[in-house]
Amino acid sequence: MKVSLVVGILVLGAAVIDTLVGSLSLRRRPAAGATALAVLAFCTGLWVVGYGLELGAAGVAAKVFWARVQWVGVMGAMVAWLAFGLAYAGFDQYTRPRYLALIAALPVLTVALTWLNPGGVMMQDATLRAVGDLTVLVQDRGPWFLVALAYGYAAAASGMALVAYAVVASAGVYRIQALALAGALAVPTVANVAYVLGGTQTIDATPFTFTVSNALALAAIRRFDLLDARPVSRRLARDSIVEHIDDGVLVVDALNRIVDANGGAKRVLGGDDPTGDAVDTVIPDWPEIVEEGRGDVVFGTTHGGRTYDVSVGSVTDDHDRLVGRIVVFRDVTERRLQLQRLDVLNRVLRHNVRTEMNLTYGYADLIRERTTDSELADYAERIEDHALELVNVADGAQAVDRALDETRLGEVVPVHESVANAVARVRSRYPRATIRVHSVPRDVDAGAVLESIVHALVENAAEHTDAEDPIVDVEAWADDDTVTVRVLDTGPGIPEEEREVLERGRETPLEHGSGLGLWLVSWATQTLDGSVEITENDPRGTIVTVTVPRAPPEPSGPDGNAQNA
Repeated sequence: MKVSLVVGILVLGAAVIDTLVGSLSLRRRPAAGATALAVLAFCTGLWVVGYGLELGAAGVAAKVFWARVQWVGVMGAMVAWLAFGLAYAGFDQYTRPRYLALIAALPVLTVALTWLNPGGVMMQDATLRAVGDLTVLVQDRGPWFLVALAYGYAAAASGMALVAYAVVASAGVYRIQALALAGALAVPTVANVAYVLGGTQTIDATPFTFTVSNALALAAIRRFDLLDARPVSRRLARDSIVEHIDDGVLVVDALNRIVDANGGAKRVLGGDDPTGDAVDTVIPDWPEIVEEGRGDVVFGTTHGGRTYDVSVGSVTDDHDRLVGRIVVFRDVTERRLQLQRLDVLNRVLRHNVRTEMNLTYGYADLIRERTTDSELADYAERIEDHALELVNVADGAQAVDRALDETRLGEVVPVHESVANAVARVRSRYPRATIRVHSVPRDVDAGAVLESIVHALVENAAEHTDAEDPIVDVEAWADDDTVTVRVLDTGPGIPEEEREVLERGRETPLEHGSGLGLWLVSWATQTLDGSVEITENDPRGTIVTVTVPRAPPEPSGPDGNAQNA
C-alpha cells in the first residue's frame, strides 16, 4: 500500500473526528470549557489537514507555506488546551480575555516569527527527503523553535495537572473523564517527543494521533458527560458558600491583618472593604475575643447598632503552626432581644404572678372561712383552686429555669442518684402514689439535668391520674454509649393533642399543652442530645422512654480512685 494512501486516510479520519468534536463542543456552549474544547478540536484539525497538504505539496516553497499554516494550529491548540484545563478545574476567572491574552502572547509571537522567520530564528535550510512515494520537508531548527517546544510541553503538562487537580479536589468522582482526557493528551505527546528526538527526518506521526485523541474526547462528551458535568471542587464549593452565606466571614493572617472578606462581612462593616486593615481596628476587644474564642460585638449600621456573635477559629498548616484565623459574624440581635423578653416574662411569671396569686389565695381562704353564705364560700373555693393552679404554673416555670440553668448543663452525676432524688421529691408531695423503682444501674453517670427529666415524668404520672392510689414504675438501664430511663403509669394517658404539639415543638393559640412538665422533658432531653419516645401502656396508661448519652467515666489516679476536677 502506498504511503500517500495511508496518509490520506489518516488525514481524512482525523479531520472528520476533529470536526465532530468541535461541533459537539459548540453545541454545549455556554458550558464551562466548551468553547475552549471546540477551538482545540478545530486547531488540531488545522494542524492535521495542514500537514496532509504539506506532504502532498510539490516543491519546497509550497511545503514551507503549509508548514507555517500548521503552526497556527499547533500554538492555538496549546492555548485552547490550557484554557480548557482552567475551566475544567473551576478557575474560570482566568479564562477571561485579559488572562487569555497573556497566555496567548508567546504563541502569537511564535506564529509571527514562523511566518517572518528573521535570521532563521524558527527554521533554517529547508530541503526535501523521499519517504515512500511522498517527499518530506526537512528543516534545521532555529533557537526560537526550542522556546516554542518548551511552551507547548509546559502548556500540555499544566493543562493535565489542572484536570488531575479537579478530579482529586472533587473526591475522584470524575475519574473516567480524567482518564479519557489523559489518554487524549498522552498519545500525541508521546508521538511528538519521538518525532522531535528522531531529528524530523521522517513523517511526523503527531497530527495523525489526533484521530485517537479526539475519539477519546468524543467518547468523554457522549458517554461520560464531559461538558455537561464538570468536577465541583471543594475549593470552588467552599468559596461559593463563604461568599453567599448571610454571615460575615473574615480571613486574618498570622500578623492579624485582614486578607479577605466576604460580602456579608463588608455589609456588617458598613460596605467598606477591610482588606489590608489591622483586625483590631475593625473588631473591638479583639484580644479578648481571640482568647475566649467568641464574643458579642455591636456594630453601628444605617439602621442603628446591631449585635453580632463573633467567633474565631484558627487556621493551621500540616505541622499545626498558626497561619491565620477565620472570623465569623452572626447577627444575633433578634435572638438577644427575644432572650431579654423571655427573661423579663419569666421573672414576672415566677415572682410577680406567684406573689399575687398567693395573696389572692390567702384572701379567698379568709372569705371562705369567715362567710356564712354557702354560695359565696363555693366561689371563694374556686378562686383558691385557680390561684393554686397559677402558683403551680409559676413553680413549673421556676423548675424549668432551674433545670436548664447553663451553670448545671455541664454537670455529671450518677444515674441512680438522679433517679432516687427525683422519686423522693415526688413521694413527699404525693404520698398516696406508689412509685416503684426497678433495676437502676450503679456506677453509670449522665448529665445532672436527668434528675429534672425523671422528676417531671414521675410527677406528671402521679398528678394526672384518675386513680385514688396511682402506681408509677421507673426502670433504667445503660449500654456502652447511652442511658435509658422508662416511666410507666396506669393513668388516663397523655392526650393525643399534647403529644402532637410536643412532637412539632411549638404551640398555637388553639392547640397547646396543659402545663410545662412535658416541655421540660423535651427541652432538657435536647440539651443532652437525647431522645424521647411516648407510647401507650397495656392495658392502660402511658410509657415514656428517655434515652441520653452516657457520660464518660472520670479519669483514675495512681491509686485507682477517680480524680477530682
